[in-house]
Amino acid sequence: MIEFPKTTCLQCERIDTKQAPLLQGCRIESALLEWANIHYRIFPWRKKIPLWRGILVEVLLQRTRASQVVPVFEKMMQLYPNAASMKHMTDRDSGDLLKSLGLNWRVPIFTRLANELGFRNGRVKRDPIELQKLPGVGPYGAAASLCFHGGVRQSIADSNTVRIISRLIGRPFDAETRRTRWLRDAVESITPITNYRVFNFALLDLGAEICTPVKPSCDSC
Repeated sequence: MIEFPKTTCLQCERIDTKQAPLLQGCRIESALLEWANIHYRIFPWRKKIPLWRGILVEVLLQRTRASQVVPVFEKMMQLYPNAASMKHMTDRDSGDLLKSLGLNWRVPIFTRLANELGFRNGRVKRDPIELQKLPGVGPYGAAASLCFHGGVRQSIADSNTVRIISRLIGRPFDAETRRTRWLRDAVESITPITNYRVFNFALLDLGAEICTPVKPSCDSC
């Protein structure tokens, strides 16, 4: 069991949950971290790793279960111990590394990204706009990379957080909801100032384990 710091907020205690559920950021944080103390999932990339490697991980995780990425990540760590070792990576190298994940369209993108990071010797700016200039890195990938591996507070809007927030406030949602202003504002409002990394990992875990796309375990939430 992992012990995460608890959060209390006197202001949130004075807010009526029924009237303003999205303003209960500290209350949501406290409840989620308490749940994460027991249910937090352990993956090798959740340890401290360089930002450049974290960017690659987020590309590997696109449309892929985290458990499938574990052996690929561990193999990548062995074959490419530093950023410079990836500067001459070929599509064949990427294909061999990623073949167990499927989604072959990802191979040339991963190669270009690895080459770019290699020639930069892993040095990238901790800025979401700058990261989106890299091959295969979109708004979510940039935010996740900075939040989880760059020490920069970012709110995370993906399919998991869309489901959780929408169900929390009783709003319908679809594939485009994550791009809406109200959802981005909602996620930003509950993202803590200091515990953002663990909080966002816990949100992903809650979406994967409890608030699932089909047959969510609402009684356990």
